[in-house]
Amino acid sequence: MLIEQEIIMESTETPYKRNAVDILKNPLASSHAAAIVETADGSLIASWFSGTWEKELDVAVVYRKKAPGSTEWSEVKVLHKTPGRFEGNSCYLVDKEGKIWAFFNTATRGWTLNWIRYKISTDNGETWSQPFWFRKIYGWLIRDRPIILANGDWVLPTYSEVLGYRSFVNISSDEGKTWKKHGRVGPHCLQPNVVQLRDGSLLMYCRVDTLKRIHQSRSTDNGRHWSRIEPTRFKNPNAGISLLALKNGNLVLVWNESERERCPLNVALSEDDGKTWPHVKALETDSRLALSLSGTEPRKSGEYSYPYSIQARDGTIHVVHTVGRRQIKHWHFDEEWLMSKD
Repeated sequence: MLIEQEIIMESTETPYKRNAVDILKNPLASSHAAAIVETADGSLIASWFSGTWEKELDVAVVYRKKAPGSTEWSEVKVLHKTPGRFEGNSCYLVDKEGKIWAFFNTATRGWTLNWIRYKISTDNGETWSQPFWFRKIYGWLIRDRPIILANGDWVLPTYSEVLGYRSFVNISSDEGKTWKKHGRVGPHCLQPNVVQLRDGSLLMYCRVDTLKRIHQSRSTDNGRHWSRIEPTRFKNPNAGISLLALKNGNLVLVWNESERERCPLNVALSEDDGKTWPHVKALETDSRLALSLSGTEPRKSGEYSYPYSIQARDGTIHVVHTVGRRQIKHWHFDEEWLMSKD
């Protein structure tokens, strides 16, 4: 049974000036929206967006790397920074050749003026390609990881904030060469998470802006069409979530079990495709710590937010999330711990 946690990024209390040229040589004021991926050689890469504050023009996607067997993370490096624009959420796909596809949001003046872009690494994240356009369409955003279906299709959960929130997927049947948009899940749904269930159908969980519950939709044709949204039993304070399918088919959900605050942060396990969730653990419960780190954000309490989860090849479950917009925290545990009564 394994349960461990660590801080992999802690920002200082002193913000640096807007439009700083080299963020690595300046104290980082804000860190948010982490993602994590295991590379082909077993390394871990964790990324997030960091700068003065969300939507400021100095915000970049940065990352740190941990080699297999190491207890230390590398120095912070810049994955991408677009001059005159700000970066946002990132997510990852590792293809059958071991190449890492890093997708990220790049915006100007607001998230409705966002593009999805991506970079590729062929050397386990040591170097990255030039940025590519995903599709030159304003207003599309990403948050959670793409998945590869049993039939080989790549599915990238996508959403838009233009004229209200709605979710959909982009699907590639040629390993990322071309993509096609499918579905329209909403209203009120954003930052979708998609998993494939044991019977081959797809389950989507979405953050919602006003309905105070995580909502779900299903597809029985590999993501081409989606059912009407329905509420789950899980509360949602208009905050990011993470839904993960394990190798054995069990599901893991990480979310804020609250209608108003981004605390507590819980993790749950389902053994029946999401019908029931009997195993629940609290990862974070003390909002006072997160509040002390929240800086200038106009939130009345601290936050543990924007979880992102993966399962490594050795079965370990990794979760990264924001603490008070100042820290990025990394948990790693196994399924046995989730099912234990401790």
